[in-house]
Amino acid sequence: MKTRVSIGAALALFVVASVANAAPDGSACAEQVVRDLRDGKFDAVAKLLVEPPSYDEAKADADREGSAAGLKAIVGTVGAIEDVKPMAGPRRYFRVQISGGTPESWSGVGRPMNTGIVERDVRFADAGPGVLILKLAKGEHACSLGSLDIGLDAAPSGARDRMADVYVAVMQAVGTEGEPAELRKRAESMLTTYDAGGAAAAR
Repeated sequence: MKTRVSIGAALALFVVASVANAAPDGSACAEQVVRDLRDGKFDAVAKLLVEPPSYDEAKADADREGSAAGLKAIVGTVGAIEDVKPMAGPRRYFRVQISGGTPESWSGVGRPMNTGIVERDVRFADAGPGVLILKLAKGEHACSLGSLDIGLDAAPSGARDRMADVYVAVMQAVGTEGEPAELRKRAESMLTTYDAGGAAAAR
């Protein structure tokens, strides 16, 4: 017995499937993340991060809590985002990268597939010029993220010291053990610069 499907139903199914597989609007996603960071909705941003498939709900929730704590520590150190613009050119920056899971938890399965990169020049109230870089990924949310870079422009004097402050704040926020001087030394050893502005970023 053959099953008949109306043209209208078939079209509806096609539209639903197309929407589900559509690439996210990078500009809208950046606006959402900036808005949530400004409003202190760090949990909302953390929920956009794609978690490893091996994580159960409890482990994923705990990981998101750590990400939210890290985001809160970053904003508490660099200050609120005062200005946001599409990245105007090449940038060299220090960063903290926030992502779901650990390198070990993604081993063997691979990181979530990127669907786009959004790069923004930003200005932080206390730390000055910086960057916000979203790596969009396939996930359960329209603006699912494989990772989120929050960084400081490496050119201004004092940027390296300020970024070390950020690293220490994040380590303390997520419960890293150690005396402040020890954490500071560890932070300074981790600092390195990254380049942006060359990607075919969503505008």
